[in-house]
Amino acid sequence: MPAPLLTRLLPLVLVLPLLCGPARAEQRQVFTHALSAPVGVATAATTLIDAPPATVAAIAGDPAHFTEIFPAAEVRLLHTQGETLLISVVRKEPWPVGMISWNEIVSRFVAEDGQTIVIDRESQPGSAFFRHMRAILRVSAVPGDPGRSVVDYRVAIEITRWAPLWMLRRSNASAMVATLDRLRQLCEK
Repeated sequence: MPAPLLTRLLPLVLVLPLLCGPARAEQRQVFTHALSAPVGVATAATTLIDAPPATVAAIAGDPAHFTEIFPAAEVRLLHTQGETLLISVVRKEPWPVGMISWNEIVSRFVAEDGQTIVIDRESQPGSAFFRHMRAILRVSAVPGDPGRSVVDYRVAIEITRWAPLWMLRRSNASAMVATLDRLRQLCEK
């Protein structure tokens, strides 16, 4: 008897949050999904930002904004060579993780299509937290609207400590959503 009742209520349960939430035009959505990874976890996220791709990429690829975007406690530029930077990042994480630090290479370039700007971040060996981390942010114009950007963000991580994969997936996805929301706020000021 409960099953028919549940099937009748299911559409209402699915639609109710849409009716009670803010107007669809005001919502800023980030869509995430897990990717397959040989080790660790990989996640993809996509969103729209009301700013031109050059503006979004300039902010997303500038270590001066990393303290706000990720957020990091400290970001130091160690070396630069053209559009490639070597930086040191320090973050404060909740217990039991604490302070984590790593060095990463940040590269910025235009993809082969000539339209998409790519920011590629990769951790360097020697981190006490990441065994490996690679984050690729691809920014392109919305077709027919060069003043808006489509942002595709992909992050693959493997950490040095053991943690359940479900927890890593959830943590990675929620961190990516928060990162894209903070990037949006910086770009749309």
